[in-house]
Amino acid sequence: MPLITEITQKVFNSETIDRGSLVYARHQSWEEGKGGFVTAISEKEISIQYYSGIGSIKNHFTISSEDIGQWEIRWSKDLLLIEDNMEERI
Repeated sequence: MPLITEITQKVFNSETIDRGSLVYARHQSWEEGKGGFVTAISEKEISIQYYSGIGSIKNHFTISSEDIGQWEIRWSKDLLLIEDNMEERI
């Protein structure tokens, strides 16, 4: 049995999406998606803050890199180019 094992894992590319990017995301269990801003990003997780519609209350959700196939995500850094994760969902 080998001492070293190589594993492949999914991680977010911080060159593609970063803090402040606009995001629309919908989990497969949700009827409607939510639009918001990326507030934090790491290799394993993206945090998105969105307006909940109640007064000035803001809320957030996180997307795990391991669960990326369960999410429909569109994002843009400048609204000139809108990207999506359709290739990762296949």
